[in-house]
Amino acid sequence: MSITSVQEELSRIDREEELAEVERFGHAEALRVGQWIVDNAIADNRVIAVTIFLGEQRVFHAALAGTNHDNDLWLDRKANLVKMYGRSSYYVKNLFLSYGRDFFTDSLHDPHVLAAAGGGFPVRVRGSLVGVIAVSGAWTDGGERAEHELPIAALSALRATQVLEV
Repeated sequence: MSITSVQEELSRIDREEELAEVERFGHAEALRVGQWIVDNAIADNRVIAVTIFLGEQRVFHAALAGTNHDNDLWLDRKANLVKMYGRSSYYVKNLFLSYGRDFFTDSLHDPHVLAAAGGGFPVRVRGSLVGVIAVSGAWTDGGERAEHELPIAALSALRATQVLEV
């Protein structure tokens, strides 16, 4: 991937993170978003695990048949990265790439604790980080970008219902 395409990807992720902000996010919204992700993964024949944090509390977790403990480890590492950087795990991966660096080898972070890969996404309410969604799974196409897009789609669906409720 060229530096120009990485810069374009960073700009796209910036917009995605901004557009995925929601009006409110609590336990009920976490359940709705988590169930939306599970339902859509099943409909698309995707094998995933998903976890959602509200602050430091894990308020939703589901693992579809075909996932294993390794998926849970990826979820936690992606969520930890979002909590530390306040950005999606895919953004951080591409940020390092934009400097010609690899997060896993150049960040000085323990790769058993943090992972810069698609699938970890910040939940923001009016600009404030209130939670994290992390997805890990076997994707037949799209790779990390597909993992990155699933939380965006779920938050966009939630946001649309919140706009209608106002």
